[in-house]
Amino acid sequence: MGGHALALTLLGNYLRRAYGGDVRRRREVDLGDADERQGGHAFRVLHAYASWLGEGPELAILCLLGLFDRPADTKALAALRAKPAIPCLTEMLVDLSEEEWNWAISSLQEHGLLLPADSHQAGALDAHPLIRAYFQEELEKERPDAWQEGNLRLYEHLKGVAPDLPDTLEAMEPLFTAVIHGCRAGRHQEAMDEVYGRRILRDREFYSLKKLGAFGSSLTALSGFFDHLWDLPSTHLTPADQAFVLNEAGFELRALGRLAEAVQPMQTSLEMTIAQGDWNNVAIKDSNLSELTLTLGEVPRAVAFGEQSVELADGSGDAFQRMAFRTTLADALHQAGQREESAEVFREAEAIQAERQPEHPRLYSLPGYRYCDLLLSRAEPEDGAGLAANPEQARQFREACREVWERAGEVIKSAESNHWLLDIALDHLTLGRAHLGLALTALDSATPSEEAEAELAQSAEHLDSAVNDLRHAGREDHLPRGLLARAAFRRLQSDLPGALADLAEALEIAERGSMRLFICDTYLEWARLCLQQGDTEAARRHVATVRKIVNETGYGRREREVGWLERKLAGEEGDRAGAVAPA
Repeated sequence: MGGHALALTLLGNYLRRAYGGDVRRRREVDLGDADERQGGHAFRVLHAYASWLGEGPELAILCLLGLFDRPADTKALAALRAKPAIPCLTEMLVDLSEEEWNWAISSLQEHGLLLPADSHQAGALDAHPLIRAYFQEELEKERPDAWQEGNLRLYEHLKGVAPDLPDTLEAMEPLFTAVIHGCRAGRHQEAMDEVYGRRILRDREFYSLKKLGAFGSSLTALSGFFDHLWDLPSTHLTPADQAFVLNEAGFELRALGRLAEAVQPMQTSLEMTIAQGDWNNVAIKDSNLSELTLTLGEVPRAVAFGEQSVELADGSGDAFQRMAFRTTLADALHQAGQREESAEVFREAEAIQAERQPEHPRLYSLPGYRYCDLLLSRAEPEDGAGLAANPEQARQFREACREVWERAGEVIKSAESNHWLLDIALDHLTLGRAHLGLALTALDSATPSEEAEAELAQSAEHLDSAVNDLRHAGREDHLPRGLLARAAFRRLQSDLPGALADLAEALEIAERGSMRLFICDTYLEWARLCLQQGDTEAARRHVATVRKIVNETGYGRREREVGWLERKLAGEEGDRAGAVAPA
């Protein structure tokens, strides 16, 4: 906003009242609507300026900028100024000499209607967002033909600027912007098929998301396909694509940590797909809703969606769906505390995987992470330490850590060669947890030092990589996993500031996104940290919070750990009472 006081006030007040203060939704704010609701002060001033300028090159230039939501570069401006002129928009600009053009630009800059020239973008023009919003509204409402033709010119220009299949986020940015202009020009279906589907997602490859982590840019592009965000897709799309953009918007909102907003588009997409009788895609959407509702803390509902997705996948005969959706169900069962049932479903999924890809018989990617998570969970001690007192448990835990280390070490090579950002991050996370577990068993052995130090060093490296890679992947819905694992590592290393920093960030993300299972996990780890520091009162408060969430959500996976903490805290309370009791 360039520090502009009125614009900041408009934006802040609108976000506070319309979106509960969620600054992540700032790009959804129509500044014209925000101004109108708060008196129309800014637009009245701009209307006076426009009247004073009169019809001429200065006003035409400002109208051009109404087509942009970012600085207008020289090539885009040249495309708009090219012959034939766009009626009611560029008649006064197509034959303008360089001297006349520069004079008009200088005049607008002197009046503060254009921003000063940017030395890093020679020839580019930009105006304050309020000014762009005013002239966008002017064009769209008063000159609809010029609005449509101007956007069509930019759509065609931006499609040609980008490589056919861009390999980097920077090279792909023109295509994201092209989608918006194509939709504004009424070319929704073409923009979906030719640009968003083929060139941005590369169809089923989902290139922009899996390999570039471009969830924010992709969601902005998707907004063009909606008449109202995020529940009313454009009727210019086919019914199948309407259901697709709803589901895709839900998926990307979830990835950006906006889980509560993701529910409605995903649910609506499921209902539309059922009505269309597209049962393969119904299975996909059931699976997506299982993942979403699980993170939100609706565990029984997540299990139900998972069961539906498996039933439909089995009916379709699609081997990939049969494998993948079983791991979604198995993960929901795991979080519900049904470990043996979960393990059985994971084994079924891995058998299908071995049959469909004999060269890769083990589960990998997100399914592989989920299975490794179960293997570690089943074997780890409830208190995260104390293995010396139970040699058999120590042996089982060590074997599980070695198996998980072997699995993740094998599949991370494929993830790195394919540049699958989320997969790389989750494999590092699994390896970090496995090395930490091996370090714990070494610390409790007879000769711990050298082996334990080596395992701890490996764990630290992998956990740091996991957190960094989750950020790079753009997956805020997974980032708390990495932060919580690293917080546990730092706690065990007595790094109090580091552990607190990770816990604070994990809690902020989880609370902002209504991720109740991660909220529970954060307070659980915080309780362990407080207990380690001798602050039993704080530990007791955190455990009470965990107990409440476990009971309300059905998060049975944590029942064993919270029960142990409750018993330990009750025992310490009893010890204190005995210490002060009369003889």
